[in-house]
Amino acid sequence: MLGPDIPTYEEAISSRPRDAAAANEGSSEERAGLLHPGPSSNYRRPAVSDARLSEDSLLSGLSRRTSLESLHREIEQFEVDDGPSAQRPSSSRRAYQHLQKRISSLASSVSSSFPRIRFPSFDFAILAPLKRGLEAVMPYYRLFAIFFIMLLVYILLTSDLLNLRGNGFSGRDFRPDEIRDYAFANIDSNSLREYSEYLARFGHVAGSEGDMAIGNYLEGKLSNFGLSSVTKEHHFVHLNYPKPDGRSVQIVNNAGHMIWSAKLQEERESGEPNQPEVFNGYAKSGDAKGHLMYAGHGTPEEFRRLQADGVDFKGAVVIVLRKNSVQSDLGAIVKAAEKAGAVGCLLGSWDWDPPAFDVPEWIWKQMIKRGSVAVMSEKLGEVIPSEPAGSGHVNIPSMPLSHNDASYLIGQINKLGSPIAGTRWTGNASSVTVRIQNNLLELEAKQITNVFGQIDGIEQPGRKVIIGSHRDSFCFGASSPGSGTAIMLEVARIFGEMVSYGWRPVRTIVFASWDAGEYNRAGSTKWVEEHAEDLRKNGMAYINLDRAVVGDEFHAIGSPPLQSVLKSVLTRVKYPKTKTTLAELWGDARMGGLGAGSDYAAFQHYVGMSSIDLGFQGKPWPFEGSCVDKFETMQIPDAKYEMHKAIGQVVALLILELVDTSDMPFNMTNYATEATLWFSDLEKHVEDKFKSSSKKPKPLDLGPLREAVELMQKNMPEFDDKVKEWKQDRDGVSDVILQLDASVAAAQRISHNSRMANFEHHLLDQDGVWGRNAFKHVLMAPNREDGNLPVYFPSIRDAVDDDEWDAAQENVGKVAEKLKAATNKILH
Repeated sequence: MLGPDIPTYEEAISSRPRDAAAANEGSSEERAGLLHPGPSSNYRRPAVSDARLSEDSLLSGLSRRTSLESLHREIEQFEVDDGPSAQRPSSSRRAYQHLQKRISSLASSVSSSFPRIRFPSFDFAILAPLKRGLEAVMPYYRLFAIFFIMLLVYILLTSDLLNLRGNGFSGRDFRPDEIRDYAFANIDSNSLREYSEYLARFGHVAGSEGDMAIGNYLEGKLSNFGLSSVTKEHHFVHLNYPKPDGRSVQIVNNAGHMIWSAKLQEERESGEPNQPEVFNGYAKSGDAKGHLMYAGHGTPEEFRRLQADGVDFKGAVVIVLRKNSVQSDLGAIVKAAEKAGAVGCLLGSWDWDPPAFDVPEWIWKQMIKRGSVAVMSEKLGEVIPSEPAGSGHVNIPSMPLSHNDASYLIGQINKLGSPIAGTRWTGNASSVTVRIQNNLLELEAKQITNVFGQIDGIEQPGRKVIIGSHRDSFCFGASSPGSGTAIMLEVARIFGEMVSYGWRPVRTIVFASWDAGEYNRAGSTKWVEEHAEDLRKNGMAYINLDRAVVGDEFHAIGSPPLQSVLKSVLTRVKYPKTKTTLAELWGDARMGGLGAGSDYAAFQHYVGMSSIDLGFQGKPWPFEGSCVDKFETMQIPDAKYEMHKAIGQVVALLILELVDTSDMPFNMTNYATEATLWFSDLEKHVEDKFKSSSKKPKPLDLGPLREAVELMQKNMPEFDDKVKEWKQDRDGVSDVILQLDASVAAAQRISHNSRMANFEHHLLDQDGVWGRNAFKHVLMAPNREDGNLPVYFPSIRDAVDDDEWDAAQENVGKVAEKLKAATNKILH
């Protein structure tokens, strides 16, 4: 049995706890063979420039493993178990045995280095002066010996050959290339399939019993993997759930009697678990009735265009169809309908064209895609209805519909209103009357739980690289978030195996399973807010995974410094369908910026932690968000779980680049390059808005911001060049000399790493972006009209879009000052 019993839907939405013990399955057989260096390796022992302080060694005679047999002998010597259930001695016991062997070896070496001096027993008078002379210099000889021994002990301590911390090998026996090879080769498709099957067994809406069961399963798995620690953190947030029999969408006659009713549930096969009820997270609770109108895809721009053409939505129930080609911002759509005067909004689950994947028509036409309707561009995290306007909530009821029901309703307003999209019509006040009933249970303090597995770093344990995926879903969630959670688990398993062999990273790794991700990233945001001070000080990078396999085209968005290291990793991973590398497939593509579409939002925009989101996306996976997104349909895009495996390989290699290299692999020149492009786009946008403004404003002076961007163009390449020169200088110095000054080398390395990591922390304005204080980053924020997309220089751009030119000019100065200060700090 893979995990706890499948809860019913009634149990799933119950706040009453139920035992949900996670299954403790042993990890697969450890594969140590890849950890030994091959005889044909071109490897040279790293200089201090390549290795962390605790890994360096001066004992050139220290033997290295050259075969699998020698690896097993080392494992036996240090009592490393070769199975997850074997009894393992305590770390202090292993450290004591390790220390005994080293001290014994050291004593033998010192003894052989200083042979005993024996004086002859005869006593010729002529040699008496010589004897007295030797006796006179003996104290100096002893002083020299003491000094030499102290120097040797100092070298041993700084190189961590005398390891007193009880961390086993502490990574010193492992070459970087063999660690990468091991992680790359051992991502297992069968394990990924096993995780995926369990994660999609039953519905697990955030805060429900099903969600708790998945959380317990993840906690049990992480505990079995042998990480440094596994913990949980509980939070209480505002969530809402549908009331039984409290939802309907109907066509009614003038007397209010039902003529037609939508089917608010997907079909399910016999034996399948109960499906969670259809609703939108953070939707407005209540009823609405009005004439039906159609607004295309319902984007804010489309509403403005239709209104400019004379279409009046006041008092209407508006229906829209979600775009096939992109991930829709449902909150922005409902808010746009609200601003246009609508009293309710219906969200059709699919556009008119069939999916790109080979999916039976009856399946995609009857599925219902749920989602959150929080306005993600206004606020991160939980949305509370009682808060004032601009706090992320919408004020009209909404309901998701299947394509079948949506197209039926749109057909009822044919030839009414204005033509739209060729053969369809907007409808008008003469259209059929539609009633939405959406009665929701509002829970102001629902418990949610984030689960963490951690591997402590040995040189910079405070510095963290976090890998996260939310686990909750509005239904079964096989693709999103199941694919990301499965991949995170498999990577954690591999890293746990490496830990069992004694490997440790330079920096700390945190694997995070976020709760309530579907509710506007409530779980990750709450955790980031509570740990904000530490993350601004110690956060190095965040890798996001929830939508890891929801298509078949590689996709990556993120902070510019991470682009080069990602491209380097992609050269090693093959695309399963063509066997070309992902780097070749991606070509010269640039990473786009980050909006608020997933759990990276709080990390990037609230604490300034460089973040990246990656996976196979591209052509949209039609089932995401519906109850058709289950283990069986996941076989359509990835029957052999090769796509999952490829992303797992990318993630494993990317983590190692970030946590197991002496120097952080950030490329700061990329930031200057991207900022220059962003500035050029801003100039053009300002020019267009200036020409169309009815206020006839004074021209906006972007000079201070241009100077700040030019300073980036100068300082960032200079910083990258200095780091390269420093590395080259280290490589040209002998290991012995560097060891004697290892603390200085480590301090320089840590300083360079901190300057890179802190750059985005220095771009935070604690007053927030103009008009949106939830977002602190002055260069990047979610787009107000589609929170999945980014906008650059948001305070300036938003003010210009609102025709507030004085505010825009004020923000030019503020942003330029912040950018100059951050750019100068990276060099000085």
